[in-house]
Amino acid sequence: MSRLFDNLLRAAGVGAILYGVYKLGEKNALRSMEQEQPPLKIEEKPKTESEVISDMIEELKQKPNKTRKDKDNIELLEIKLKQVKNQK
Repeated sequence: MSRLFDNLLRAAGVGAILYGVYKLGEKNALRSMEQEQPPLKIEEKPKTESEVISDMIEELKQKPNKTRKDKDNIELLEIKLKQVKNQK
């Protein structure tokens, strides 16, 4: 009976150690995730529709090896940009 009790205590001890190591790793992972996130800029205002369209156009223009679809999208976005600017 004593041997069974000793084995149970050892198993419980090993389990407690493993649980402690798990919780320590979880705590360290959460801390590192918090450090990786950049702080939010409170004063940053959202982009206007014309700014978003201009950014998309520039992104497509900088793309190497443009396909016909990319070229068509640039043209369509430029038309949309003109429309948005004329609405103002």
